[in-house]
Amino acid sequence: MPDRWQTYPLEFKGGLITNLSPLQHGSAAPGSARTLTNFEPSIEGGYRRIEGFTKYNPNAVTGTADSAILGLGRFRGSTIAARAQDSGNPRLYLASSTGTHTDLSTSIQLTSAVTRVRFATFNFDGDEDTIIVDGKGYPCVLVGTGAGNLSKLSTPSDISGASHVVVFKNHIFLGNGDKLIWSAPSSATDYTPANGAAVQPVGDTITALQVFRDQLIIFCANRILKLVGSSFADFAMQPITIGVGCVNGDTVQEVGGDVVFLSQDSIRTLSATDRVGDFNLASVSKNIQNDFSDFIQNHQYFSSIIIPSKTQYRIFGYSDSITEANARGFIGTQIIGQSGVEFHWGKTTGIRARVAADSIEDGVETAVFANTDGYIYKLESGNDFDGDNIKADFATPYFPITDPRTRKTIYKTILYTDPQGSFSTDFNLKFDLAESGTVQPDTIAISNSASGTTVSLYGSSGARFAQGAKFTGDEAVGSDNINLESVSFDSTAGYTVGDTFRVDDVVKATTNGAVNNSTSVTLDNNQVATAKAAGATSNTTALTVNSNTGVIKTGMLVSGDNISGTPTVEAVTNNQTTITLSTAQSLSSADDLTFKSEIKVGMTVTGTGISGTVTVSAVGSQTSITLSAAQTIADNVDLTFSHADTYEITTAPAVSGSAGSATVTALRFSPALTTIVKDHTHMTFTKIAGETLSSYSGDTLKKVFETQTVGSGFLVSMSFATDSTDPPYSLDAASLEYGQYGRR
Repeated sequence: MPDRWQTYPLEFKGGLITNLSPLQHGSAAPGSARTLTNFEPSIEGGYRRIEGFTKYNPNAVTGTADSAILGLGRFRGSTIAARAQDSGNPRLYLASSTGTHTDLSTSIQLTSAVTRVRFATFNFDGDEDTIIVDGKGYPCVLVGTGAGNLSKLSTPSDISGASHVVVFKNHIFLGNGDKLIWSAPSSATDYTPANGAAVQPVGDTITALQVFRDQLIIFCANRILKLVGSSFADFAMQPITIGVGCVNGDTVQEVGGDVVFLSQDSIRTLSATDRVGDFNLASVSKNIQNDFSDFIQNHQYFSSIIIPSKTQYRIFGYSDSITEANARGFIGTQIIGQSGVEFHWGKTTGIRARVAADSIEDGVETAVFANTDGYIYKLESGNDFDGDNIKADFATPYFPITDPRTRKTIYKTILYTDPQGSFSTDFNLKFDLAESGTVQPDTIAISNSASGTTVSLYGSSGARFAQGAKFTGDEAVGSDNINLESVSFDSTAGYTVGDTFRVDDVVKATTNGAVNNSTSVTLDNNQVATAKAAGATSNTTALTVNSNTGVIKTGMLVSGDNISGTPTVEAVTNNQTTITLSTAQSLSSADDLTFKSEIKVGMTVTGTGISGTVTVSAVGSQTSITLSAAQTIADNVDLTFSHADTYEITTAPAVSGSAGSATVTALRFSPALTTIVKDHTHMTFTKIAGETLSSYSGDTLKKVFETQTVGSGFLVSMSFATDSTDPPYSLDAASLEYGQYGRR
């Protein structure tokens, strides 16, 4: 008989780890994963089943059948695609989310035999334009959304064949073989040395160009350099490292203040240190090193995107011989761990991306990819892979619970999760490395409805869970009538008068100095940024800035010289130099501007070191606040300040469409909005059809199911597998109730 009854709690965190032996893995990181496919490590904790993808536009890009789309770029809210043709050279098309694609190449085409096309947007005259390189011929410049707006450069010869392009310090920078070329200031077409242009050999083949803070990083095959200086008059090249390089420029991204890239052997980060001009260069894929080595060897092409709201990096591999079902990729989520900033990894399957692109426009994150079928696909969209089920699985390592040489009998499993609607998964307990002859418990099916051996989640079979949606369009203070999109339930759910929803206001800031049992907290000024207008503007929302301090973020309030009203930041692009405002402004060149996220009295405070329910009781300034209760908090800790208003529906509208993409028109409510709400802001329903919904907040984890799971062994693993079109859900934690035998 077991000696005693005990409980073993397990928080799911750490991501995929494949570089440890089974017992090392289970002992050191029991909440991590030995398998994690189509789950993403979440910044909110746990592992979240990824969202799906849908066709960005129902029409394929015109081109040769089964030929690859050669490049994607985001431009003025649409997507540019390059594709080979049955006759003639590859052409460029501009695609919006609806309608036919615009042929941009009626008179200007790309060069023949192109394998990859790259894009960089710039704003030198108040309008967003883009420059295009194909690695074979002269760059093209697009200054509008019609075919007549595309032109091709013809001089100088140094720029012909450029493969990489970026905008830095109001210059166009091109990478062409071992030469770095830059344009005259504020010009995409002038490469005359007398006007400030130049050609600079770098001693190695350039593989990527990336702006990072106030420097241009030049990645080469076997070295990394940086260009510093404020203008062409004092540009200077300096080495960062020799012997380490970037093998594929399409893997370079900036994520949460670090530059991520694929080196010869792993995913690495290039991050600045406290010393001016100094860098750290570290591998962040050691936990899955063997998997990454195979990934690099087995794919011809690579692409990547970032999802800033999740501090997430995604890299995709592509080979002509690999089918969609077998297409592979990795998800890396940047998380603050015990050792500082870490990347926690998961795998993807079923996303066959040869090229990809991402952008933030009007505060909306968009990520697209394409392969050889001619369609452009939108990631983070829907609950399936363009109509196919999402197959996802997660398995913990085999952990010993206590002594690996004592047998444990598991009597009960309690799982904590965060479903966003219908939810189903197959759950298994596995014992003793699934060795031959080991008796394994039967699979338990978990879903929202109770029938047969299925376990009911969170109460009765009619239980509902927190549902979300996004605002369609901006809403001002005083508004009591809204439209919604991306509603996470369908027309069968319905509303009734008296149902409620919540709108959240969130600000993040970092402690500047330790807090020792005190209510007074000093914060870094990272919720405030400043800049100067780079040029005069006239009644436009587009703004180019320079002389930046701090980080400008979407949603920040803007004030300063000649600012009218209370505009907010709608979008930030081009390494913090191109800003889109919520209302048109007329500014003078060099106007001083301040961008601010506002911490308010009454906001709830969460973060490492915060104990109990704590609110902001006073705001002396945005860097000096008073808390409602004394706390002990370390220096340099990220805190979250949040406030949620709840509103009651006064007129029940209809829901149109299917779950995840449904829409609502004319939702009326009370009281009126107390804050400005921007387009695509997330909101959460807290009551639907008169039923209060369970929601996830703070440190509370929902108790999802409790079931008998009798099995016995020395090591145990939990595994979950799903093959469905359910909305995303997260697996947050579990606890096992077990009895333990004497040591064998």
